[in-house]
Amino acid sequence: MYLHAKKMMHGNFAVEQFIPYAFVSHDLIWNLIPPDPSFNGRKNDKLPSIEDYFDGFYNLQKTAIAIMAENYPKEPIMDKYLSIFPIADAHQLPKIDLRGRFLENIQPLLTIANNNGFEYMRKIS
Repeated sequence: MYLHAKKMMHGNFAVEQFIPYAFVSHDLIWNLIPPDPSFNGRKNDKLPSIEDYFDGFYNLQKTAIAIMAENYPKEPIMDKYLSIFPIADAHQLPKIDLRGRFLENIQPLLTIANNNGFEYMRKIS
């Protein structure tokens, strides 16, 4: 799993891009994760494998989308999610197959990054 199930507290996590910033050149919310600092240092500009890390990434994003769509649907940050899921209403996001849509967007980016010299990180058991 990508993120360990431990309580996040101020100072015990970092902010990292799931797909390296050096490749995507943006800090859009749909690509950000809060790993613990040891994972953050190990990941660096490496690519996470879909098999090992996608489900944790997706579950985190799904939770964030549900909270934002319910409580803050008109906030500009929702536009960042709508850029990857172009639909008219933020309230619809929790009701559609986001896992499939995330995978359709993330997998090609990882493949292109790998083809451009970015290496996959090793999973530590």
